[in-house]
Amino acid sequence: FGFQVYSDFSGYSDIARGAAQVMGFNLVENFRRPFAARNIGDFWRNWHMSLFNWFWSYIYMPIAFSGNRSQVRVFIAIFAVFLASGFWHGAAWTFVVWGLLHGTYVAVSAFTMKWRGGIAKKIGLRKIPRLHGLWQTFVTFHLVTFSWIFFRASSLSDARYILKNMFMNLKFAPIESYRLGTDRKGFALMIGLIGALELIQYVQSRRPLRGLIFEQPRWLRWGVYYASIVGLFYLGEVRPQSFIYFQF
Repeated sequence: FGFQVYSDFSGYSDIARGAAQVMGFNLVENFRRPFAARNIGDFWRNWHMSLFNWFWSYIYMPIAFSGNRSQVRVFIAIFAVFLASGFWHGAAWTFVVWGLLHGTYVAVSAFTMKWRGGIAKKIGLRKIPRLHGLWQTFVTFHLVTFSWIFFRASSLSDARYILKNMFMNLKFAPIESYRLGTDRKGFALMIGLIGALELIQYVQSRRPLRGLIFEQPRWLRWGVYYASIVGLFYLGEVRPQSFIYFQF
């Protein structure tokens, strides 16, 4: 579900940016590899960046820096930002819990940074920066994924039902149970597309992909264009379908 929401929201943000560039002006970038983040704060600096920056400027900064700055003010400012984010998505308890959960993540991350750094140093993770970074990304991704339960659930009772069945009566299930309702071909295609998405975004983070394509020989450039068009026709949803984030 996390990749579905990300592809949906980031996708139509990119469509808007592309349409704006055709008309001669640039819109701000809204996403920058959020699932590669190494902590929750980093995730939010790269997810829905325009909204987060607005919350940071007009909610966090006035609260955290009004008067003498203290940990209590910072704590209140963090939760005010994520409570506002929850209400921005909808007046439902599920969104409130989702926002407060992310606020808890950020607060705990900020106030335990030195302690966690000390543990990483003691067990030797600091000596292997790449492994340390992969571990941080792994933990961050799963914390974000856990929070999607409340974002996706229609009510708190639905969220409780999901949580109950996640952690109770654990047992091994046939591999078919993990295909998310798809057949083998569909599941393999989904995993392949997620991998391709992450690979493309990794390349984009190192060097603008558009410039890289423009530098290639004409036959290769047009091969990429035609392959992209064929892929859209083959994989695209032809039925009318609204974007998930339009409801917000």
